[in-house]
Amino acid sequence: MIGIDRSIADIDSELDEEEPRKRRLKELEDGLKQQNSMRKTQEDALESLRKIAASLDQELATEKARLEEEQRGLLELQKAVSGQQSVSMN
Repeated sequence: MIGIDRSIADIDSELDEEEPRKRRLKELEDGLKQQNSMRKTQEDALESLRKIAASLDQELATEKARLEEEQRGLLELQKAVSGQQSVSMN
């Protein structure tokens, strides 16, 4: 009889803990949802930053190519001017 009483007491104790455990589980699930939402937001922000970085890299490459082209043009003009000066001095 004592064993049965002890088992019933254990069952009652477990049943008494059910609601607090459910509340705690709900809190943990809500926290997990919030963390997942924050992670998704951060992943989206990171992806945006990666796209911006790629765009800036492309823009930099384009500007470097344009600068090199302009430098070649300037060098050609300098050579032409130097050549004209040489011809006019002779």
